[in-house]
Amino acid sequence: MKLSSTIISGIIALGVISCGEETPKERVNNMSQETNELVGNSIGKIYEIVEDESFIKWTGSKPTEDHFGTLNIIPTSIELKGELIMGGDIIIDMLSLKVTDIEDEESNAKLLGHLRGEDFFAVDQYPAAHLFVTESIMNDTARLLLAELEIKGIAHPAEIRYDIKNNDDIAVITGTHTFDRTIYDIKYKSKSILGDLGDKFINDEIKLEFNIVLKEAKMN
Repeated sequence: MKLSSTIISGIIALGVISCGEETPKERVNNMSQETNELVGNSIGKIYEIVEDESFIKWTGSKPTEDHFGTLNIIPTSIELKGELIMGGDIIIDMLSLKVTDIEDEESNAKLLGHLRGEDFFAVDQYPAAHLFVTESIMNDTARLLLAELEIKGIAHPAEIRYDIKNNDDIAVITGTHTFDRTIYDIKYKSKSILGDLGDKFINDEIKLEFNIVLKEAKMN
């Protein structure tokens, strides 16, 4: 989903963005040049994801209500160079999918079973999703993660604004990404795919909010 430059001026966060009259390629090229000027050729460090402190909050919605929950992140290694994420595979444990907004156990289990099933994420067949980081770039106002998000074995490019707090051997990365579920073959009650469903449709956009805690890897 493309966001207008007017929205971006008031909101820093997420997803696929547009800046003024620049094309996406021009924006990336310009930020890449600024990145090189800011960080030069400094060497990156390897960090490990701290599993019990890292998570993703998901939110889905339909006309009458929102639902939300959490996903765990499988510990892997990430390369950082200052405030830049240089590479890594952020693995999302789809089997850990939880619904946290519904207190009634029966209703919770019903929605969770549906989300885990074939209409949505088919977690038994696709137990992991991936955010393959290729590089990140920055200027004096923003950091942009360039990656591929793979869900149900289908990968699409993702550009994600993020924040990072780096203190000695600990780093915390936060960011938000909204994606269109239909491009990952999740079409259940999609108005854009199935046409007029009245108010019985489910919105195509799913929001992910990342909180990733990293600890610098100890070299032997």
